[in-house]
Amino acid sequence: MTGSASAPSHPAPSPDLADRGDVEALVRAFYHRAFADDLLGPVFRAARMDLEAHLLVMCDFWQTVLFRAGLYRCNALQVHACRPSSNSLPGGLFRQVIPWWPVT
Repeated sequence: MTGSASAPSHPAPSPDLADRGDVEALVRAFYHRAFADDLLGPVFRAARMDLEAHLLVMCDFWQTVLFRAGLYRCNALQVHACRPSSNSLPGGLFRQVIPWWPVT
């Protein structure tokens, strides 16, 4: 993706998420988009995370949020608050990324 973090045109709605496989597909698609984005990509690459390990944690998080699976027991805000400010999303970029979720 090039240009900006704006949401693409809206495709036809996809079916609801039903299980971990659906959650994983969504999370992987979102992160693929984030890393490829001109604005978000540098922020994610600067985090120097073990992406595969992080994706598993994110799947646990979303599976817990969506299905009350009880797999994620950490404090998501605290984890991100410990990141250096150089890895934070620059002014307003977070709000531009939110619309990605429904179309991912």
